[in-house]
Amino acid sequence: MAEPLRATFFTFRKREKGALLGASISFGVMLVLLLLAFGAAVWAVMGQDYFSWVRQMAEMNAKTTPGQLPPNFGRIFLIFPIEMVWLFFLFVALAAFESACLRWMIRGERSGPFNLHFGADMWRVYGTYWMWFLYILGTYIVFVIVLIATGAIGAIIGGRDNPAVAGLAVLAVCVVWVLGWLYLTVRLAPAAATSVGVREFAPLKAWTVSRGRYWALFGSYLLVTILYLVAIVVVWIAFFGPMYVNAFSHIDWSSMGSDPQGFSRRYSDANLELMRQMFGSPLAIGLYVGGQLANQVVVILFSLVLYGINARAVIVAAEEGKVQVPGVGVAEQFS
Repeated sequence: MAEPLRATFFTFRKREKGALLGASISFGVMLVLLLLAFGAAVWAVMGQDYFSWVRQMAEMNAKTTPGQLPPNFGRIFLIFPIEMVWLFFLFVALAAFESACLRWMIRGERSGPFNLHFGADMWRVYGTYWMWFLYILGTYIVFVIVLIATGAIGAIIGGRDNPAVAGLAVLAVCVVWVLGWLYLTVRLAPAAATSVGVREFAPLKAWTVSRGRYWALFGSYLLVTILYLVAIVVVWIAFFGPMYVNAFSHIDWSSMGSDPQGFSRRYSDANLELMRQMFGSPLAIGLYVGGQLANQVVVILFSLVLYGINARAVIVAAEEGKVQVPGVGVAEQFS
């Protein structure tokens, strides 16, 4: 009989202290530095033009004809190359964080400097991010093509006399696609952990790691997702709720359909009011910064939980002989 997975809270199992906390703090510091660098680069290129652009776009949405652009609109495109460079360093930092956590939970190996890993395992995890990007893009393209083809075939079969055929066919495709996508995603979810565990870029071996464990993994991911959403809502209510309620409470949401132009104007005015409230006083700025920090703490915490689920899946797969994971016994002595 297969060993129970018991992966949901594997991250919090008793271990030698320091590695995960140190990695989390280091990654948080790197994230703040990257955000400051991005802001400084945008300010160096655009200066106050960026804020002028945001304000003018909001004012035009509220008061002028659709399609009109502010005078400095073209300069906004200067942000795109900066953002691409910034995203590269952001995902490298994330890969350094995830690989360090996985190395510690799977093999008991500490990473450095600052408990982050910048070696081969980092690039294996980074490569896995590209695999996920191509997977999401590819499945989306296939879904759209199949959906269009199904709708067209359903319309031909049903004809004018039975248009519901096309709708039912499209609905069936959507249901099948969601179920299929969830199954594939859960089976491939331990991809980064698998590559770190076997010490080679082998994300597709996650299919072997997750064999026979679909429902256990699905249940763990579902529970963690629900807890994450609850935590994010609590943070949002605690730090941003009053400002949002005050800014948007005067909008007549029922006018969205009956008076779309008036609703758009009032919605834009509410956004401007929200911006004034968020940055209009030291207390509001403190709440905004505190909310952003609390949000990042929640994201990092639940990232650790997900890494633990995937690490546990790899460890159990190694114990069952599905994959070869050098050094897995070293990590287990701390678990």
